[in-house]
Amino acid sequence: MSGIGVSGAYGTPVNGITGSEYPPAPGVWNAGLTWPLSTSPVGALNANDLNQQLSLPVGFLAQRPKTRLEQQSVQALAAGFNTITWDFCHADPWGLQSNASDLSQIVIPEAWGGWWLVQASLPVTPAAAGNTFTVGFSVNVSGEINEPGEAFPAQNTNVIIPGAVVLLNLAPGSTVQFACTASAAANTAQSNGQMPAAASLTARWIGVGTYPTAVPSIPDLALWTATQDITSAVFNSQIVDSVQFLTAPSITSGATFAAQAVASGTNVALANISATCPYQEWAEGSSTWTCKIPGVYLVSAVAQLGGTAASAYFANMGLTAVQSGTSNNYTSMRVYGTGSMGPMMMRRMRFAAGDTFTPYIFQNSGSTVNTLAAAVTVLWESA
Repeated sequence: MSGIGVSGAYGTPVNGITGSEYPPAPGVWNAGLTWPLSTSPVGALNANDLNQQLSLPVGFLAQRPKTRLEQQSVQALAAGFNTITWDFCHADPWGLQSNASDLSQIVIPEAWGGWWLVQASLPVTPAAAGNTFTVGFSVNVSGEINEPGEAFPAQNTNVIIPGAVVLLNLAPGSTVQFACTASAAANTAQSNGQMPAAASLTARWIGVGTYPTAVPSIPDLALWTATQDITSAVFNSQIVDSVQFLTAPSITSGATFAAQAVASGTNVALANISATCPYQEWAEGSSTWTCKIPGVYLVSAVAQLGGTAASAYFANMGLTAVQSGTSNNYTSMRVYGTGSMGPMMMRRMRFAAGDTFTPYIFQNSGSTVNTLAAAVTVLWESA
């Protein structure tokens, strides 16, 4: 591609794209070359314009800020609140964790504020049946969970693995910790023949903190032709719109700590969810999410039940979805016990514009149980 003044490595062509245009890994445009716009003879594109508009944005999207931390040493959990510490880093190119200061937290680096997807799980070895472990995130606070996750009651001393997933709008300098509230002392578990995974936390930058007001369309990209005029409109539709779309994907982040009565033996839609969704997929006071941008979404829902029942019962999360005119029901793994519990479901789902889903919780204790917290997370991932 030296003919248009580009230097750099390109990958193997895929899906009929000829030449060396795939995958997108732009090199640096050679300095000093210009291409007058056909609609503006006095204007010219230069290397700095194209670096700012193309090379740097695409390069950034290919290596978004992210981290993956693990725990490779056993941590003793006290009865009560515990902050989880991380002693091994799989990947942290942007320096979110400072090994020299606090091993429990990640810190959002300067200039990388915005929406982040944070996920974590915690294998625990209970000391006895009936012990309950509730996990979640402490965001810009200490000593409490303000973003809820799963709550697991132990049936015996086998390992249980509660987890949490959340979308957070974080300013530079914000701190995130993964925490566990334990009803009794226990230890975190390590990899063995029966359980190959250790405790882990992943965080990755999703999008800008301030979204456009209009719902965007998925960019309709087309290959440029040899005889096509290069105009500002072409660059806007092919490059600028694409980058803006990928840095402001559809998101819904909702949670509540208000109690909701959950009757026994019936699916009860989550209520009281206060959601942040720039494209208004979840109306305030609603229990239903409506798709505005078609594609594949990561969907997570969790609800924590409080109180005890006279005998053991199970609870699970579920989604009632209408996809392309067909009603579908999806359920999570059941959580079983007599005390507090918080089932969570997470799955990837394809939605067309106008499709809907309603998250619900089910329990069969024989009596009404109130929720302690609930959360819903939805993220557009691909077309």
